[in-house]
Amino acid sequence: MAAAHQQRAVPGLQGVALDRAVRHVFDSYARYWAESFRLPGMGCDELTAGMREDGYAPIAAALDAGTGCILALPHLGGWEWGAFWMTTCMGLPVSAVVEEV
Repeated sequence: MAAAHQQRAVPGLQGVALDRAVRHVFDSYARYWAESFRLPGMGCDELTAGMREDGYAPIAAALDAGTGCILALPHLGGWEWGAFWMTTCMGLPVSAVVEEV
């Protein structure tokens, strides 16, 4: 399935290049899970050092107003890290719809 997806994304991909692309998919997915499982053992200093707060002002304003907010995030990057940082280091409640592991 990973090969078919890679070929759909990069028409004409085959042979050694396809094998490398598929291997990269699985390497990336393994790294994602390994990093996600590291989160509970990280302290706020380490988490905060890896965070940027670009665009956080509207979230803070909604929370300060007492209305809360809903974030609709694309399936790009490690959104889990942001959610974990918000709950652990900022003390904010976060609810998420996720796949059970």
